[in-house]
Amino acid sequence: MSTWRAALACAAAAVALLGACGGESEPDFKLDSSPRVADDEGVLTAASRQRVTLDGERSYEVSDELVSFSTYDRSVQPLLGFEKRYVQVGLRDDKVIWLAGIGAVVPGEPPRVFYTGSLRRVDKGRAYFVDGTVLRLADGLAAPPSGQKVQARIDVKTRRVAEFVGG
Repeated sequence: MSTWRAALACAAAAVALLGACGGESEPDFKLDSSPRVADDEGVLTAASRQRVTLDGERSYEVSDELVSFSTYDRSVQPLLGFEKRYVQVGLRDDKVIWLAGIGAVVPGEPPRVFYTGSLRRVDKGRAYFVDGTVLRLADGLAAPPSGQKVQARIDVKTRRVAEFVGG
């Protein structure tokens, strides 16, 4: 079995386990293009199988059910591969159950991350993308029309999209 097929099979099993662990309730997220509203986001400054730390400040215990993946194609990726990168996390009972890698941090003032995707819609200060990524917008930021492929510049300090490029 190829590596990517094994990764997809692992992801499917993990998602199935998430659903099974909740009894009859829905899983906390789906590893598809459904919108994923993060509970927190920032630069992954420390990671282990037990804990992750964002921005050197906020630390969370890691669930045994953790699924870490690329936000772009939802391919399962090793948690440690996201260190020093901008990530989003989903929590259940204050434990990280999913971690989505967004992108590398570009140094500067302010430090920034670029995310590229097709905009699905903007609603209540959040941009929803076709791949399921949901990003918070800076106050007053005008978004391009839905359906456009855009590049979002995320301000690492505010953890919000500061600018859209393209479209």
